[in-house]
Amino acid sequence: MFEEELFSIEKYVKDESKVLAHISDIKNPETLLEHSDLVVKYLKKIYKDKNLKIVFDKLAEKFWGQNEILKKFWNEMIINVPCMHDIGKLNINFQIDKMKNKIFRRVPLYQSKKHSNLSARIYIDYFSNKVFNLCLEKKLDNKNAVKCFIFIILNSYVISRHHSSTKSLNEDFFCEIINDYEKYKELFEEINNYCPNLNFSIKENKNLFRVLKQLKTGEKEWNNSVEADEWNSIDYYIYTKLLYSLLVSSDFYATSEYSSGKPIESLNFLTNINEYISVFNNTEIYKGIKLHQETGKFFTEDNINYHRSEMFLEAEENLEKDTKENILFLEAPTGSGKTVTSINLALRLLEKNRELNKIFYIFPFNTLVEQTNSSLREIFQDSSLEENISVINSITPIKEVESEDEYKKDNIDYERSLLNRQFIHSPIVLTTHVHFFETLFGIDRESSFALPHLANSVVIMDEIQSYKNKIWKEIIIFLKKYAEILNIKIIIMSATLPNLSVLLMQDAKIPSLVTDREKYYKNPIFKDRVSLDFSLLEKEYGREELFEKIEKIILEKYKNKKVVVEFIKKASAFDFYKRLTERNEEIKEDIFLITGDDNKAERKRIIKEAKDNKRKSMILVATQVIEAGVDIDMDIGFKNISILDADEQFLGRINRSCKKKNCKVYFFKLDDGGKIYKGDVRIQDRFTLMNEEMREILKSKNFNEYYSKILKELEKFSKDEKKEENIDDFRKDKVIQLNFKEIYERLKLITDDRRTKMIFFSRNMNIEREEIEGNEVWKEFREILLNNEMGYAERRVKLSKVMEKVDLFSYNIPVEMTYRLSYQDKIGDNILYIEDGEEYFINGKFDRKKLQSDKDFEMIL
Repeated sequence: MFEEELFSIEKYVKDESKVLAHISDIKNPETLLEHSDLVVKYLKKIYKDKNLKIVFDKLAEKFWGQNEILKKFWNEMIINVPCMHDIGKLNINFQIDKMKNKIFRRVPLYQSKKHSNLSARIYIDYFSNKVFNLCLEKKLDNKNAVKCFIFIILNSYVISRHHSSTKSLNEDFFCEIINDYEKYKELFEEINNYCPNLNFSIKENKNLFRVLKQLKTGEKEWNNSVEADEWNSIDYYIYTKLLYSLLVSSDFYATSEYSSGKPIESLNFLTNINEYISVFNNTEIYKGIKLHQETGKFFTEDNINYHRSEMFLEAEENLEKDTKENILFLEAPTGSGKTVTSINLALRLLEKNRELNKIFYIFPFNTLVEQTNSSLREIFQDSSLEENISVINSITPIKEVESEDEYKKDNIDYERSLLNRQFIHSPIVLTTHVHFFETLFGIDRESSFALPHLANSVVIMDEIQSYKNKIWKEIIIFLKKYAEILNIKIIIMSATLPNLSVLLMQDAKIPSLVTDREKYYKNPIFKDRVSLDFSLLEKEYGREELFEKIEKIILEKYKNKKVVVEFIKKASAFDFYKRLTERNEEIKEDIFLITGDDNKAERKRIIKEAKDNKRKSMILVATQVIEAGVDIDMDIGFKNISILDADEQFLGRINRSCKKKNCKVYFFKLDDGGKIYKGDVRIQDRFTLMNEEMREILKSKNFNEYYSKILKELEKFSKDEKKEENIDDFRKDKVIQLNFKEIYERLKLITDDRRTKMIFFSRNMNIEREEIEGNEVWKEFREILLNNEMGYAERRVKLSKVMEKVDLFSYNIPVEMTYRLSYQDKIGDNILYIEDGEEYFINGKFDRKKLQSDKDFEMIL
């Protein structure tokens, strides 16, 4: 790509050394030529370090087949996007007002100081002339000329949005760039005085604008181009997203180098795979599995590690057969060691495919992020490789980078620290599904920074069944396209894994790494480790009656056992916990409550209590936060039914070690899950444990039968022409039209329209023998947030640190519950401070009823 001709600022711009791109109070200004060269430098660096030749070769093959002349011209158009992205800074008003450049005289009729749209117009003019010349030379036929114009449009659109977000090609581009062309006429004539060799001309481009209008109105050429297959338009979507990401990333890196004077030397990829494999192979777990493989006698069949080893080895063997596949399924029972198996699979993929250089772990819950982070750090703790593991979420502080400036007061390079976080400069990354989907579908600059880093990576996606099932079809279609084009190896794993390949439009089947699932799911060590009791579902109980019933069973049968009771609403969990503590003073020390209101430290404390082998009795009242990512091993369970997947996840908290006898789970129904799982077909009674058929499926672990029914419902739903969510309308009206904002809205995993305020309840807390005073944390938080003299990067880094402490005291409360709240301080309208926070807690637990709301706000987790 880098052999193609670059737009020459020296050739086309008179006195190019006087045209500025950036200015600074502490250093010389940066010229347009210098900045352009830096941006191209960083695009080349990303392209080389991330092996993006693989990606662009795939795209070239898709768009141009074997036509090498057109591929070469296409490459020239691409590399000139970073080269020409700021050429619009020739705007006289920009130079005078933004750059304080006195060599230009103002154009009175054109007032805009913007440069991005002007850059796009210059790019259009420059390359459309080249296309017309190729046509005149008979090197380009009409069909391919139109296709070239399409890429001119896409590339210039990317240029026009490089300081803003991508929303809609029609709305953003055609309205702002094409239809308002006359606005540029006066300015172009003035720019020609400074760029005599460029010679902008409106007349020459009449044919181009005729094509553009056809594309906007009739869309005939566009549809003909993108509809070779039904979802071929996603190729253009991914191309545009990737080019936008590369441009804004390269531009950011270049601006960072100008500001700091320090180049970005390393993007920190995983290139030393042999070191990782050596450390992993030296762990006791791996050595045990290999001994089992060699001797067959290291574990006996009644030992759970025998079956974990078997699954580990089967998945590894099947991976060898399917290394060319981009998406693979790993379906395995709860407690079968999926985490260790997935680490091994990721390392083997990088070993076999040396172009791969990054590992991403994607989870639906922060509890799973924390659990896997601990597992990875335990494996790599005795090596320097542990430093290469990063957690990217809203509650983990940004890793600080030491400053090379010995005179810097606190020895922290805040700019580089933030940059590493924004661009995910880490070989192994653990993050949430929300962050991952922001990278794939987000429309703003910062959410797009990480997209090039996904290319040539291994992505492990856990618990995909917890994603909004209305969009499963869209998810698997886009994931398959992304994986194919960006050369991503995706492993989707779960204990209740829907075979999403049946939702694909073609017959492509996604291979499973565990082909003999019955070997594990039907094995008594997994299947029969917990007995199921549905007796509490046989009649309808009132609230107090059900509480009485559960309490009686626990106290009469399981007083000396570890018991967990899960509700699906916080209010119910709190009420039952309060009831138990008030009525059973003699065992109060054995009663615990864990909900989504608990901070990370409190969750950690309670889980430690649950895992303590010396503790023989415990009653843990909980919400769904314990279903995934909470490594506890209880004896008895009670659960409010919800979706079958969640019920199975809960079973994984009981007899997790498979060493206990007479373990049982009782299912009941107190709260309806309809509002919690709004729009999820799985919450319908016919798909829950209210149906005898579903009870048999849960007993037999035959989730394939369950999901065949669910997927049929989803397929029927997606094809319903009366529904707004109709998949075909989405493809035609949103994807083909490159409506980035609507695609983003459609693929959002969480759509919560509730308005909330952050309430800071000040109190004193003892966390791991450290006394933390809420009022001091509030002061620190307030000072950082409102310090206008502090640099942006420094504030972001310091806020990420203090937010870990703020999280101990703060709760997001629906606006309706705050109307009568008396507060002592606030920041803006949405952050309130309550000085005497202790009065809102009972036994250290937040009591929402003390907010004096008349409504029962149903808040999950």
